[in-house]
Amino acid sequence: MGKFSSLLMAAAVVGLSASQGRAGLGSLEHLGTHTFRTNDGDSHAVFDEGAAEIPAYHAGTKRLFVTNGYTSRIDVLDLSDPSNPTEALSLNIGGAGSNSVAVHGDTLAVAVENSTKTSNGTVKFYDANTLMQTGSATVGALPDMLTFTPDGSKVLVANEGENQEIDNAPGDVPSIDPEGSVSIIDISGGIGSASVSTAGFTDFNAGGSKSGDITTTLQAGVDPTSGVRIHPNAGSIAQDLEPEYITMNADGSKAYVALQENNAMGVLDVETGEFTAINPLGTKDHSLPGNGLDGNKEDEAANIQPEPLHGMFMPDGSASYEHDGETFIITANEGDGRDPDDFGTIADGGRGDETEIDWGNNVQASDFGKDLSHLNELAISKTDGDTDGDGNFE
Repeated sequence: MGKFSSLLMAAAVVGLSASQGRAGLGSLEHLGTHTFRTNDGDSHAVFDEGAAEIPAYHAGTKRLFVTNGYTSRIDVLDLSDPSNPTEALSLNIGGAGSNSVAVHGDTLAVAVENSTKTSNGTVKFYDANTLMQTGSATVGALPDMLTFTPDGSKVLVANEGENQEIDNAPGDVPSIDPEGSVSIIDISGGIGSASVSTAGFTDFNAGGSKSGDITTTLQAGVDPTSGVRIHPNAGSIAQDLEPEYITMNADGSKAYVALQENNAMGVLDVETGEFTAINPLGTKDHSLPGNGLDGNKEDEAANIQPEPLHGMFMPDGSASYEHDGETFIITANEGDGRDPDDFGTIADGGRGDETEIDWGNNVQASDFGKDLSHLNELAISKTDGDTDGDGNFE
């Protein structure tokens, strides 16, 4: 999350109507929208500044808590009249701002990023009725998303541990790259007696007790489409794994953690506080019927067709549900890479203002067996495509 969320600027309220749609599902009806604006004399809508990203609703007060990346505060909307959401107040939470917010019962939890993003962050707890702070807990670096267990006894926090922004030449190792982790905050005895344990990935490092449990792209000769995607510049597996989002099974005993940049999902045993597996998601063959994509942004038309490409899933937001005793996970596949040195594009030599890398002879239409000049602004991995080391992208 984060890099593309800045396009969101408004909080919309929708509701399920009584009418039934296909498959017995209720239809959605737009009820109201609140547009966030600047507070200066030249008041205008805040667009492309992350003014509304993560919402959480408190039924008791009919309030919606919304993270605001523009002001680094939590905005509180009054939804007592859903057709007219109004800004009631804002909550100053300190640090570098909030990345996530969640509500369970009358407890509001906020993930607060440290002013130095590579340092440990904080989860702050508030009474959702009075908005008085009731406690806090120190968690890992860059807490990106948090969620309560179904019974509300614990809060799980995805600590992304993102490397510092770098302007170094390609191939340089970032000087600061904290390890990603998930913090488990036990609040079963009350906020005041909260305890924190942290589940990390050091056991999966080379030589660790679980190093043989996963296949990674750090291992020579491994097809990266079948392993956990690890960037060649990574200092270690634990440093490169960056938890992004968490969803849980029905009883809260297992958490499934999206590792977006790594194109994988981690499985966390909540009781033991240990990751039991890291599962690579592989790729989708877009040349097969039904797997097409629209790779042309410039034509401003929907034209989904097969292409001789493999696409990684690289999920961000996730949800889960139970059916016939099985847990199913739904993911929103954002496809965000580690840093500007991770991706380039075929047609325009770069991806907007993120990189100006010239692919030169590295990617040619002939490598794919057909003319791909119609593709543009389609991000192509610079670390996964050359499976045999010959300099061409298979």
